[in-house]
Amino acid sequence: MAPEGVTAPVVPWLLAALAVAALTHGYLWRRLFHDTRMRGAFGLVVGAVLLPTGMLCLLYMRVLPLAWSRPAMWVCFTYVGLLFFLLLGSGMIDLVTAFAPRSVRRSRVQATLVVSGAVALSLVSMRIALAPVQVHEVIVTAPAALDGYRVVQLGDLHVGAMRGRTFVAEIVATVNAARPDLVVITGDLVDGTPEQLLGELAPLRDLTAPVYFVLGNHEHLSGADAWRRALPTLGIHVLSDERVPIGTLDLLGLDDERTPARQAALASRGRYTIALAHEPRDVREVQGHGIAVQLSGHTHGGQLFPLHVLERWNQGYLAGSYRVGDTLLLVSEGTGFWGPPMRLGSHPAIELLVLRKGR
Repeated sequence: MAPEGVTAPVVPWLLAALAVAALTHGYLWRRLFHDTRMRGAFGLVVGAVLLPTGMLCLLYMRVLPLAWSRPAMWVCFTYVGLLFFLLLGSGMIDLVTAFAPRSVRRSRVQATLVVSGAVALSLVSMRIALAPVQVHEVIVTAPAALDGYRVVQLGDLHVGAMRGRTFVAEIVATVNAARPDLVVITGDLVDGTPEQLLGELAPLRDLTAPVYFVLGNHEHLSGADAWRRALPTLGIHVLSDERVPIGTLDLLGLDDERTPARQAALASRGRYTIALAHEPRDVREVQGHGIAVQLSGHTHGGQLFPLHVLERWNQGYLAGSYRVGDTLLLVSEGTGFWGPPMRLGSHPAIELLVLRKGR
């Protein structure tokens, strides 16, 4: 059993982290240092400790004070990003030189290129992930009565041990500058409990437009019922498989875990409807019910290349716009990040939908 506030059994996950640390760092030690006699192997020993430490922080982040977990997770998950690039570079060279002589496959030049390349990619990826979030404007066809209506979509902020109140305040200022009529948050707003994070989210009270929210998988990991109770104190309306009229449009909010109200909420009312669903693949259920637009996130646009391939395979959609039956699916790359504070091949984004009357 997991301790109270911990959402997974600690021992199996820690043993798995130790096994992964041993395998990955053993491979890198032999690939980069033993066979090439390059110095610096002690850094791998430190890294092998950081990996299970990061897993412990992840398992306990909903019970640890932020003052403890924040510096630990920044160090551990920055290293996880570096480790990703070290493994990627080493693996690619091994594939390319698989049939070359050993002296070619295990040269100090190659090892130096892998290490320097991994460091450079890590720094570039951090710069992208931590850059000011840009607003992406998307024009969407709508009835004449909604012409000029502006909807801002936020998602995947992952406020918690790695991003906090300052980040939230910056996002709020950017959103208000876009002059939205409506703000929607498509899940994974938080990683943690209301007791930990309600103060970190306080700037959301300053949003100048009505705010609606659907729970993502990370809210369910963090205590869905507690967040359903807590978010309204910030002026945020939580939709769990329910539909609400807002002027001349309907807003449909689909919970990331299906409730008994799902089918009734999906039933067409003959009104222009925007659906909020954390995961893009929910569009397979939404299309055919007269839903004009579905707004989703979850994928982070792959976050770190080449993980894009896995995310597209998992969800069927990665980022951008897709026409699925009678529904326009818009998938955001996400406003924050999860895990390593890095992005490569994706960018943090705030989506601004501007509704324009069709011809």
